[in-house]
Amino acid sequence: MLSRAHALCALEELMADAVRRLSDGDSGAVDLAQLDRSAHGANLEPVINDYTAAQHPHRVAQLWVVMAAIHANLVAGKKLAQRELWYRLKPLGLFESPALLYERILEVCAIVSAWCGAACPRESLGVVASARGSMTGTLTLNQPEGPRQLDGVVFAIPGDPAECLALRFTESRARYIVVVEKDTVFSRLVEDGFLRHVPCLLITACGFPSLAARALVQHAVEVCSRPFLAV
Repeated sequence: MLSRAHALCALEELMADAVRRLSDGDSGAVDLAQLDRSAHGANLEPVINDYTAAQHPHRVAQLWVVMAAIHANLVAGKKLAQRELWYRLKPLGLFESPALLYERILEVCAIVSAWCGAACPRESLGVVASARGSMTGTLTLNQPEGPRQLDGVVFAIPGDPAECLALRFTESRARYIVVVEKDTVFSRLVEDGFLRHVPCLLITACGFPSLAARALVQHAVEVCSRPFLAV
């Protein structure tokens, strides 16, 4: 998997190559090639899909705009939520919906993968899902500003899986790790004092779990070594 530094280099190489080809009068300078995400089979050669400005002008324009925004964010050394990128690019009128933008982000991942021959997930581009999910429990988190007890305090789950895997539980009186699907159920359990009766780490993924929420649950199970229950 590519690091963010390598992903940044790959984007800059792609842009420099396009500029060079444009200066040489190459009519296909801005054309892009992607790994076909629908192709399967470890023993097969990677399938490459080509998107040309002549055949797919709108799509190619969308991809270059997304790459430029991601590049600027990587240069700034920041993370960028998909939703934030949607609001940044929405005024351009190139994207009809957030879902279309999210699809183009995945296609940029495929473009970078095809360029450098290594897996490039969204996180390598500094793009993370919007934070979704919460946790609380009878434990303490070790944060840069100092220990933070979660007893009765609801902590928002970060949108970056790497950030979730970096969480450190310095003290735990939890006997279980309990994951509930619905945020309404989570809130009711907190209000009813569930933790006083069942000391645990209580997590909600707010419906369908994000990659970050899944990473957090896996990390908590491995670090805390407590029985895991999903409701």
